[in-house]
Amino acid sequence: MVLDAQSVESLKLLILTDGKKGHENQSIAYANLLGFEYVLCKVGFSSKWRKSLSYLLDFLSLHIKIFSHSNLPKESFDCIVCTGSTTYYPAKVLGKKLGLPIIALMLPRGYKLADFKQIFALNHDNPPNCANITPLHVNISQNNPEGIFKATKPTVGIIIGGSNSHFTCSVHEIKNHFKSIAKLFPEHDLAITTSPRTNLEIDDFIQSINCKFKIIYSQNPQNPVGDFLENCTDVCISEDSTSMLSQAICWGTAKVHIMPLKSEKEDNKYHRFANFLVQNGYASWLGEPSLHVKKYELKTTLNE
Repeated sequence: MVLDAQSVESLKLLILTDGKKGHENQSIAYANLLGFEYVLCKVGFSSKWRKSLSYLLDFLSLHIKIFSHSNLPKESFDCIVCTGSTTYYPAKVLGKKLGLPIIALMLPRGYKLADFKQIFALNHDNPPNCANITPLHVNISQNNPEGIFKATKPTVGIIIGGSNSHFTCSVHEIKNHFKSIAKLFPEHDLAITTSPRTNLEIDDFIQSINCKFKIIYSQNPQNPVGDFLENCTDVCISEDSTSMLSQAICWGTAKVHIMPLKSEKEDNKYHRFANFLVQNGYASWLGEPSLHVKKYELKTTLNE
């Protein structure tokens, strides 16, 4: 931990959240993994131009409240933690107002980096070599099985993401991956979940599959990933799902297989991330020999 001369037992974090679960959950996981108390405070910009203006103001070292935030608790904090581009400028403004150091999760692109006490940045984002940047190979996560799935025989968990700016996740590709999984694990049960980005065509395909367990997120927004990692022998995760791949290689006992997706640009950050996992023995490409035998020691890295 980076807060010098503080008793880690007494630390309380003010977590700024943009309301996006993928960002908020990283901040909460950071607090929980290190055993810190925390309070959430939602921040946001009323328009895109205000957010754009924040980059200019930060460049000029002007920290002005041009954003909104929920009521700040009337209690003392030791540090501000922020994740996601909407939270970084508010963290600087509130940090200056409250006299608090700031820890950023993910790289605050476009903002001055020197104002942050510590930045945990993903390696595949190619962060600069700065004294206050700690490179991470994975997103910060924790595993919280919800008890909504329990395997009764060897089971393969299948976790499907969706299209993003680098990949088009097509139903054709997903069908081909299911054919490969059927050949690789002919005696296993299947447990399937989709995600908020999964398109309706893939949802319809999953709906047509007869399997032991499935959740279609657009119809039932539950998250069984933690249960899959604890109960399945293997999990197959689409390449676009960086956060779910990160969670899978850090937690549980399941072997991790990555379902590749086609991209116009092969050298993108998602592909670099997946290649790192495979080359370092944390995962394998679906259909290739599974050589990995280890989990990524996330908590150890955060404590360094």
